[in-house]
Amino acid sequence: MTYSFFKRILAIALSNLFLFLGVFSSVAIAAPTQATVEWLDTSTEKAEYKKADKPIPLKFPEDMGAHPEFQTEWWYYTGNLQTEEGRDFGYQFTIFRRAIAPEESSTQSQAPSDWRSNQLYFSHFTLSDISNNHFYPNEKFSRGNNALAGAETNPYQVWIQDWTIEQQKDSV
Repeated sequence: MTYSFFKRILAIALSNLFLFLGVFSSVAIAAPTQATVEWLDTSTEKAEYKKADKPIPLKFPEDMGAHPEFQTEWWYYTGNLQTEEGRDFGYQFTIFRRAIAPEESSTQSQAPSDWRSNQLYFSHFTLSDISNNHFYPNEKFSRGNNALAGAETNPYQVWIQDWTIEQQKDSV
């Protein structure tokens, strides 16, 4: 493979990144050392969505799944691991769900499709190799239809493509 091939791949990747950022966020520079980021169009954050602005009583296992009445939510896991030889690792795994528009407005006047979704899922998984001082990040993006991504409560499962958090049967 030639240098120009890698240069072309890098150019395509960067243009897709800028396209993604242009569609999903806007950045306004306030000063050389400050910036603000607004996800999507904040005008969609109206009364159509519930706000998590006060304590909400939770009921499990029902509240482990998705809450489409809220525009954004996430499932967040962190931890530390150690091999039998004593090598230390840290991990962080998060799956986010973001509604594009309120359910009522997004389903009107659209033909049904297994591919159409009002929900976007994005995830990142990181592994920190403490002994070798190395950090391994990875991420995925998908729509919340056609079994590509989603959240269920019974049994508990949250997934994005082949990354999944799922309930294991009790071993007792």
